[in-house]
Amino acid sequence: RGAWNPAVVKGLCEELDLWHAVDPFKTQTTTPDRCYYRLHGLVRWRYTYEDGELEELVSLLPETGPSYVFFNNITMFEDALR
Repeated sequence: RGAWNPAVVKGLCEELDLWHAVDPFKTQTTTPDRCYYRLHGLVRWRYTYEDGELEELVSLLPETGPSYVFFNNITMFEDALR
């Protein structure tokens, strides 16, 4: 947490074979070929994502390789199914 220089994060992820976990609506990942997105809600955890936001999320995922999306909001199950 906190302000990290993206170049430092990218270097650490490459050196240690890590995935940069981010909320893609707030921060860009430094490992775009290996996405791990954590979604806590745009305002707070009591947030339900709109269909357009989920469509935007899908467009941010790479076409090849594994990606993970972790919903940690009040409607996490429903949002993940959609």
